[in-house]
Amino acid sequence: MLAGCVGALGVLCLAWLSLLDQSRDRLTKEADNYIASFNRLMGEVDAALAELNADPPEVCTRQTLLRMRRAMVEHPGVDDMMFFPLGAQVPSCSANLGRSHEFTALPAPLVTPFARNQRQYWDNVPLDLFGGTVRGSVLKEGRIAVVTNFRRYIFYPKDGVWEVYMPRPDGGFGLYSGGTPGLYARYAGARDNLLTRGLYAHQCSTTAVACVTIHLPVREMLALKGPWLVLIPLRALVVAGLAFFLVHHWLARRGTERGRIRVALRRKAGFTCLYQPIVDIGTGEPLGCEVLARFEDEFGPLPPDVFVPIVEGLDGTWNFTSIIMEIAFRELAPLLARRPDFGVSVNFYPRDLTAARIPRLARCPVLNDVAARGYKLHFEVIETAFGDLDSLSETIDHLHSRGFLISIDDFGTGSANLEQVQRLKADFVKIDRSFMRGLEPSSTSIRASLVPQIVEIARKVDVSLIAEGIETPEQVQILKKLGVRLGQGYHFARPMDVEALTHYVQAAEADLLPDALTALPSIA
Repeated sequence: MLAGCVGALGVLCLAWLSLLDQSRDRLTKEADNYIASFNRLMGEVDAALAELNADPPEVCTRQTLLRMRRAMVEHPGVDDMMFFPLGAQVPSCSANLGRSHEFTALPAPLVTPFARNQRQYWDNVPLDLFGGTVRGSVLKEGRIAVVTNFRRYIFYPKDGVWEVYMPRPDGGFGLYSGGTPGLYARYAGARDNLLTRGLYAHQCSTTAVACVTIHLPVREMLALKGPWLVLIPLRALVVAGLAFFLVHHWLARRGTERGRIRVALRRKAGFTCLYQPIVDIGTGEPLGCEVLARFEDEFGPLPPDVFVPIVEGLDGTWNFTSIIMEIAFRELAPLLARRPDFGVSVNFYPRDLTAARIPRLARCPVLNDVAARGYKLHFEVIETAFGDLDSLSETIDHLHSRGFLISIDDFGTGSANLEQVQRLKADFVKIDRSFMRGLEPSSTSIRASLVPQIVEIARKVDVSLIAEGIETPEQVQILKKLGVRLGQGYHFARPMDVEALTHYVQAAEADLLPDALTALPSIA
């Protein structure tokens, strides 16, 4: 009996220590997540300001707007950039609103305990971009100011109570920024007495302009785990044995990459979309985008080169493509309502485009809605997957009859020839990004030297070309000389979420004349 009591007490003590370790690890992780997201956002702000202040403009010109918009695209944490004339408190232009907007003056800046590069700081300021209905933070250095939303881009703690503040240069408390006031003071004066004070986590950023303190009281830990602790002495062995069996079985099936994708396809969860603009390489005007699938679940993300082969192995290609189309056209609906000519390219598996699959394509709700609205959907089919050309040609005829467009993706990586391209009646041919590497005036790259031949093939069969993977201005100039009109790549924009894409398109349109807007060309 005594041995049983001692054993039960030992199990209870171990459980209590385990609870403390888990709670401490959770608080530390949340503090680290906050600081990591803060450092990431401040890095983007620093980079955007550095790019503009490296060669500071004197007045807001069209070139100034283009530079600010480019910096916004390259740094997703930047929501807007503003230019202030020398000595003025009112901006004369912003990347999103252009030069014609009548801006309101900013209030007096906050007195912060840090002054990096003599920056001024405003918090919770009504933004002209949203008519004052949305607030954000403004950091101004010289004549350039960055607008961002800390509450949107930073991971604030979820457990316990927390306080965020800006420290003084000596590391002490400087300026309160959010959360529960006075929490840091209690942390600084407390001692390690878990029976009264609970757990604390404290972390400061490497830039020394933000610190976070988190507190989890003992009563909250007990509220979460107390009943379980009471039952542990009686059920520890049974639960441990059952848990081992269940966890081992679950991880064997659910925790594998294949199991994760199987569950995601069944639940239609975990998949998201990014969008990379397709532009007129002569003007930089976005005329469409390619939809890029991404995946992340509770176990973390999986890159496309991992989950795409798994989708194929599970014979889930059509289910996967349908999920991606549903997400993409739901997210793009506001943009397409204003720009129905905006092209949307989606990758399709050739196995789903055989003649036998035409009835399924005809019944697909997403495709029927897209066709009814007259949207420019591009079916991208990789060249290396060409099989039964007769069957594929029959499906392409069906898709053309419904107003859809066909793009041959990764062209040049397979063995397609002039006759095959003609038989497929493709509307676009996409030059694979591997041909862009080495496409420079003095390049001796064999693959790059084949680009003129690909252009000639496209010219003979009267299809348009889209160059993928454009990264340098020199590549743009060479492609323009060859007559290639459309392109995508990091030189223009990285893959982005739908909100960033909308801002990107609006920013490109903002400086155009009204007549030019009505005549905006289409990727189709």
